[in-house]
Amino acid sequence: MTIPTENDVTARSAFALDVHPVPRCDAVIAGDKWRITMLTESLVRFEWSDAGRFEDYATQTILNRDLGRTPSYRVTHSRGLTIVDTAALHIVYDGRPFSKEGLSVVVGGMANSQNNTWHYGDVQRGNLKGTARTLDEADGCIPLGDGVISRDGWAVLDDSRSNLIIETNVVNGTPNPFGTWVSLGTMMRPTCTSSATGTVISKRCVISTD
Repeated sequence: MTIPTENDVTARSAFALDVHPVPRCDAVIAGDKWRITMLTESLVRFEWSDAGRFEDYATQTILNRDLGRTPSYRVTHSRGLTIVDTAALHIVYDGRPFSKEGLSVVVGGMANSQNNTWHYGDVQRGNLKGTARTLDEADGCIPLGDGVISRDGWAVLDDSRSNLIIETNVVNGTPNPFGTWVSLGTMMRPTCTSSATGTVISKRCVISTD
């Protein structure tokens, strides 16, 4: 009897689901080495790639980037800056490798205007944390990674280390038993990719607003 691995289960689950990892073309704003994907009016994905290659495969963390409709947004350009506005966010980006000075998001509707702006690299002091991958050998408190809910009014999700789920007919030289899906490790993905989504942000970062 063969016991399926965690990656096998992920591959089979992804194959069974109707996943949509490729974003809508009209939801993408891009330059030669950067890409901003508007997932919703309050969920944004930021990517930077030195090679100009961007990731459209599903990951173990994110399966869908086409959420059924194109969000409403407006893009303007001023003094070398790309400015994106939605009902919830005001994004300003200088087109260069992501930096604290060059990428910021103002979150609308927050009572405290002193804390309503996220700059790339900001520490998530108010993040309410996420889950643990396993409780094996846990005895008492365990560290948790950042989650998607935060007292800051924004949260950042770094998806850059998640395994990719890609289509392949062969696994280790033999026919793929799960049809066409298999999960590969992070060593296979392009380097220098950053992204951000809604009140979630990452390298690849996702910024999302609560």
